Amino acid sequence: MTEKRLFQRIKFAAETEAEINGTRYSVTLLDISLKGALLIFPDEAIVDKGMVCHLILHLDLSDVTLSFTGMVAHSHDNLTGVKFITIDIDSMTHLRNLLELNSGDPDLVRSELNAFICAD
Repeated sequence: MTEKRLFQRIKFAAETEAEINGTRYSVTLLDISLKGALLIFPDEAIVDKGMVCHLILHLDLSDVTLSFTGMVAHSHDNLTGVKFITIDIDSMTHLRNLLELNSGDPDLVRSELNAFICAD
């Protein structure tokens, strides 16, 4: 199978909350990229493709939080992919730094960021 992904994902653990339809859940972040995240929702969560959700990532060892609004791109069992649709400038800056530090290839992250900016 050919990989269609344009933005690399990095595995990253952070305390993460997701709010869908007014209900807030503690979720598990599996990985993240400039364009989205892969999450595990609790069993009681009802998550369907196309739903809008708000994500908040709390970075360890700091009081920094990243905030995103996203749309559920796919959901099967508890595994859910969220595509980011809005992100504030501070969260984008922290996300870029997080990706650069954890990817092993900061130049690739910068290149992806340029592609992201030019595509939107």
